[in-house]
Amino acid sequence: MAEFMTGLKRTHYCGDLRISDVGSEVTVCGWVQRVRDLGQLIFIDLRDRTGIVQLAFNDETDREIFNKAFSCRSEFVLAAKGVVCERSAKNPDIPTGDIEITVTDLRVLSKAQTPPFEIVDDSKTGEDVRTCVSNTVISTCAAVPCSITSCCAARLPRPHVITLPRTALSRSRPR
Repeated sequence: MAEFMTGLKRTHYCGDLRISDVGSEVTVCGWVQRVRDLGQLIFIDLRDRTGIVQLAFNDETDREIFNKAFSCRSEFVLAAKGVVCERSAKNPDIPTGDIEITVTDLRVLSKAQTPPFEIVDDSKTGEDVRTCVSNTVISTCAAVPCSITSCCAARLPRPHVITLPRTALSRSRPR
């Protein structure tokens, strides 16, 4: 059953964390990109619209949280609270590759069935299975009208609000 975010509020986006945040307690939310189970060590790559960050669970993690992490699968929606730590094995391929979050609280906000293909920009999945527009193109095309809407709706106090007009999602596109 899905949990609620009661008592948690996002403090950072996944792609915004850097080595300068080491030691900070953060709360991030996003989709599970990948889970790596190494026995007494579990890593979850959590993504949102800004990027990916690694969540770490080890033998010092509370058993209930560790078991919850063990049950996570691709595309689950999570909220995680923890402390930013420097990674021992750094990944220069991603901006957040120098850090990981040692999780102290984990909430599964929504479970998902395993999708028929991996949701990544450079997927080799056939056209018959994948949509004809990649995730990057959709987010780029949606950002322009959203920025116009944001300027017009100057009364919105919250940052990073994206409003998708219904017509942008339903317009026919030439093939």
